[in-house]
Amino acid sequence: MQPAAHVDAVASISSEVRLRYRPNLLRFDLASLQLVVLCADLGSLTVAVKQLHCSLSTGSYRLSALEDALGVLIFLRDHQGLQLTREGDHIIGRCRTILALVEQMQAKT
Repeated sequence: MQPAAHVDAVASISSEVRLRYRPNLLRFDLASLQLVVLCADLGSLTVAVKQLHCSLSTGSYRLSALEDALGVLIFLRDHQGLQLTREGDHIIGRCRTILALVEQMQAKT
């Protein structure tokens, strides 16, 4: 490959990667996914953070950051606890799948 053609190919790949790169999706981790699944199962952020041994403020921040990163409201919040939204129900299923895959990977190593 000639040098100029190589540069053009790299530029083309680079622009494709930039189009697919979504920096907001990198703002959460597996702990956030675990938290959101526990919140869905328990209906309470307070109980979920106690089980995960983290503070309420940390849990609230993680939950809000995940919602911001995904651009959806996962839970409706009120004085009685948390209720999944329609989008949240879909996301919880995906979170469960991701966490199960991670467990499978850990079991094989």
